[in-house]
Amino acid sequence: MEIDGISGFYEQIKDKGLNPTELKTAWYGMSEFYIKDNNGYILGFAEKSAE
Repeated sequence: MEIDGISGFYEQIKDKGLNPTELKTAWYGMSEFYIKDNNGYILGFAEKSAE
């Protein structure tokens, strides 16, 4: 899912015990992280990187 304000959202998620992956910038220019939901699905969140 592409969202705005990924850094702030990531900070909120990691403090809720959802165990997200590290927030990183991929080679294709997106800042992104992933979490696994209660049903085992992997959800990805991304935002175009300013770098």
